[in-house]
Amino acid sequence: MMNGEDFFENTFAFPEELDGCLEVANGNSVCARFNRIGSLIAVGVTDGKIYIVDYITRGCVRFWVAHVQPIMNLCWSRDGHVLATTAADGTVGIWEVLTGAQLQRWRFGGTPLGAYINPRNRDQVMMVQHGHPVTICSVTTGLQERCFYEIPGIAEESTTCAVFDRRGNYIITGSSKGRIIIYDAKTTKVVAHCKQAVNHQIRQFVVSQRGDWIVTNTHDRIIRCYKLDTLLNTTGGQIVDPVAKYQDLVNKTAWRTMTISPEADYVVGANQRTHSLTIWERTSGNLIKMLHGNKGEQLQDIHWHPSRPVIVAVANGVTYIWAQAHVENWSAFAPDFKELDENSKYVEKEGEFDLEDEDEVEETNVKNTDDEDALIDVETLRPPTVLCSSDEEDTWDFTQAGKSGKLWYIPVTPEVEPDQPSNVSPVSTPVKNGRGRVCSPVPTKAAPKPKKMR
Repeated sequence: MMNGEDFFENTFAFPEELDGCLEVANGNSVCARFNRIGSLIAVGVTDGKIYIVDYITRGCVRFWVAHVQPIMNLCWSRDGHVLATTAADGTVGIWEVLTGAQLQRWRFGGTPLGAYINPRNRDQVMMVQHGHPVTICSVTTGLQERCFYEIPGIAEESTTCAVFDRRGNYIITGSSKGRIIIYDAKTTKVVAHCKQAVNHQIRQFVVSQRGDWIVTNTHDRIIRCYKLDTLLNTTGGQIVDPVAKYQDLVNKTAWRTMTISPEADYVVGANQRTHSLTIWERTSGNLIKMLHGNKGEQLQDIHWHPSRPVIVAVANGVTYIWAQAHVENWSAFAPDFKELDENSKYVEKEGEFDLEDEDEVEETNVKNTDDEDALIDVETLRPPTVLCSSDEEDTWDFTQAGKSGKLWYIPVTPEVEPDQPSNVSPVSTPVKNGRGRVCSPVPTKAAPKPKKMR
């Protein structure tokens, strides 16, 4: 059996076709995010509910009402136990995923753009509002602190997006005039500031899981890629040239959102008008693949799986899964395998099905005996390097449970329905309608008792 590292190194590429969609009962999806492990997907809908979906079974394992207005943004903590949600009404909620309990809630007056949890400190949450400075909040105390900058000549510029770097040491913000300002996450002081070659608004930042690559989505319809060290070494607000640019030279497509593969090999842009994904190679900037969904739909959000060539995309309230096209290759298991067009009689070779081969060499028998006597360790679990950073500090203890360990999956126990009352029809189990959605049973009234005759 191939482990996760071999799968990642040998078969990791890019998605090629649709692999179904996630069923969210009575809700239109707005955004979706994988957790760090890639085993769970958080989906936010228009009525303010949060659905936690198991990626393997594609079934809903948790859901709760988080807000009263549509969900705008989702962010997982590093261990997967905490989820930050941002709603259109300006509220930010911090939730315990296992129980759905609310840990903290803030209300802001401006238009919310997103709340992001520090990847190395889940007590620190960054709130981004349009036209307001970045606000740093504490989950335990509820205190708020704003990141102010005193840079001459940019007082009229407003913050339009922000993100933590992958180690949680810096806060990277973008302005309405294409300026990039980097703060220290602990002291909230300006570390460096630079500027893109254009004066257009920076709409989004994406940080790669490995390699410290920073990708920007600018209002001039060009996606740019930078190295974090290059941005940190700039002084005086100088103009920084990107390592690579990604754009649609023919149609001049505007990108609603974007994502990047975990190894930073591919950059994906989501078309603003249609359900289509454009995939480029990061190093060369060449166009690799274009994925087209259903006609008449518009993409709202996309996110790449942390360890697989899988992209979750939200379009017109439906959560789609883009994955690779799997082709059966039986010759990989048996090199002499032959595909038959019709049935044929198999001719048995001499000694093929004998329990003991008389012509076998004794050395081979000794080698096989040694292999059978070898001890195989099936208890020790190694940390997957695919999901670990190059400077990993924390240890991966697979035996830990509860709040101290990583949240790998959410166990689901079958719910046993109690005995039905007499006024409910015996056939009252949930059924599926023609669209595959679960419908609640409708109780039927009991027949009226006959009147007594005097």
